[in-house]
Amino acid sequence: MKVKRGSFRVNEPFAEWDSNMICDWLVSIGLSMYIPDCKKWVKNGDQLLKATTTEFEKELNIKNPLHRKKLL
Repeated sequence: MKVKRGSFRVNEPFAEWDSNMICDWLVSIGLSMYIPDCKKWVKNGDQLLKATTTEFEKELNIKNPLHRKKLL
């Protein structure tokens, strides 16, 4: 699966992305403010795919529902 947001393209499945790739992606979709928490909590794309709304809010400190929606 290719993920394309702006100029960000990756040919690897999202589940296989490492935290650095996820942080780069967050920048590309305008959510760079969550990078510090992402680096602390997210190990790979699979973890992010399985995260609940509560985990997004608690672990990544994403309180804005529109920002969470961008990730879900």
